[in-house]
Amino acid sequence: MKDYMLIYSVGPVQTFIAQARKARDLWQGSFLLSTLMAAAMSELADIANKSIEDVLIFPVEPIIEGNIADIPNKYTALFDTLEQAQKAAESSAHNVEVQWKNISRSAWQKTLAKARMTTSETQAIWDRQTNPQTLFDIFWVITNKGNREYPEWLRDSQKLFDARKRLRNFLTQNEPGEKSTISGEREALRGSGQSRANLKSFWFNVGNDAHLSAKDIDLEGAERLDAIDTVKRFAELISGQPFPSTSSIATASYVRALIETLKQGKIKTTIVEQWLAATEELDEMSIDAIPSLKEQAADQPLLKRIVSRDGDCFFDETFTSYRLQKDYHKTSEEAEDISEAGKVALTKLIQATKEHKIPTPTPYYAIIQMDGDNMGICLNGVENEQEHKAISEALSEFSRHPNQVRRIVQIDHPGRLVYAGGDDVLALSPLKDLLDVAYKLQERYKGKVEPVVGTEERQQKVTASMGIVIAHHYTPLNLVLQTVRNAEKLAKNRYGRNALVVTVMKRSGGKYASAAAGNTQGYK
Repeated sequence: MKDYMLIYSVGPVQTFIAQARKARDLWQGSFLLSTLMAAAMSELADIANKSIEDVLIFPVEPIIEGNIADIPNKYTALFDTLEQAQKAAESSAHNVEVQWKNISRSAWQKTLAKARMTTSETQAIWDRQTNPQTLFDIFWVITNKGNREYPEWLRDSQKLFDARKRLRNFLTQNEPGEKSTISGEREALRGSGQSRANLKSFWFNVGNDAHLSAKDIDLEGAERLDAIDTVKRFAELISGQPFPSTSSIATASYVRALIETLKQGKIKTTIVEQWLAATEELDEMSIDAIPSLKEQAADQPLLKRIVSRDGDCFFDETFTSYRLQKDYHKTSEEAEDISEAGKVALTKLIQATKEHKIPTPTPYYAIIQMDGDNMGICLNGVENEQEHKAISEALSEFSRHPNQVRRIVQIDHPGRLVYAGGDDVLALSPLKDLLDVAYKLQERYKGKVEPVVGTEERQQKVTASMGIVIAHHYTPLNLVLQTVRNAEKLAKNRYGRNALVVTVMKRSGGKYASAAAGNTQGYK
């Protein structure tokens, strides 16, 4: 009979996503939330004794598609009885807790379990911070249909859910001690000592005892993580998909042009080989990190080696003695040798590509945050369950199908998706591709959702707003994320939605913003 509606959510979203120092932290936090939501929905069909298609209204599918965080943090499901709905809510909460404990345990085993300075005090901080009862904001409501028609039932259910969210659980604790260098909110994990020197020593030993690399964490103890930071950085999630650095995103369009020029035989391979040899001991990334470049390199060994170099290898400032000693832990003698050879090889490479009109690699990249406008109005006006499902299916098609968001961001262009959940998208893009990506995302979203909205009045409200930040690849990522959120809110609140706001963050710390009302077509 489908007489009971359950709306269920897991948060806090921003804590998991925005508190990030590395691009990998950002992606892992997003993927972790999707993983928890998949666990929350894992038993709904069994509880209802129906197929998942007959239970879930939003999202359409309860599992992650491939390696993209593509499950929103809220679901809506229908059940025949109150008992089923209550059991589903309890099952979701239980499964989220079990999944979280498994994920956090994997991070502990990979890092702190191997560190000699880990003590009972470390364990106590870990247990306090990873406690799902205080960490997560889990909200849910169940409503009975009664004599209401579906549109009224849905509107009333959403109002009750919004009211429940405003009644926070207030179970958080004041964190003592020196705070994490990433979150800035929770106490950094430590051993017995509480001084700054003791904390640096503790994290120095974690890095070395757990055999972590400089890509994993600063091996001198400059990064001091809390338990949640550690989980996001080191948990073994289902995907295992590598994620590129912001440096690699910034240089991706240069690498694309370099590969194309090499394929045409216009640049001597000896110049590239010299640069590859000079950067052999520096950062590498998995060839899978930027799918577009992997596809372009195909099975050609030389091109695959180029794609596997981190973006830092294209910047002269990487080849300084200070950077090589600090970031790559080279001795002063090793640093001098690598510095000299690297600068010479990079200069030759940049000169060769300039001769073929390839611009010098830029240290700036873009982050795009898109959110559908008026989704509440579109959903509150649905005429029946079928239209509600049709909108959910359109959102799923947009965010999950390989030829939609994924293709736009990371196949047709050398960017990377962080998440794509329904009408929300967060993506990294090189500057050269930025406006084309932004335009196509907005147009594709409108093209998918508008046709399934029932009335012409509501169809006109199917638009999307975007915040875009252009930032130096050394700019702290948490600051960039905060700025892009503000830009997206500005697009909605000041410029009336269907807008794009761009903020440019200068490396010196200054910033300025330009805003454009209307969709991105005028900026192609």
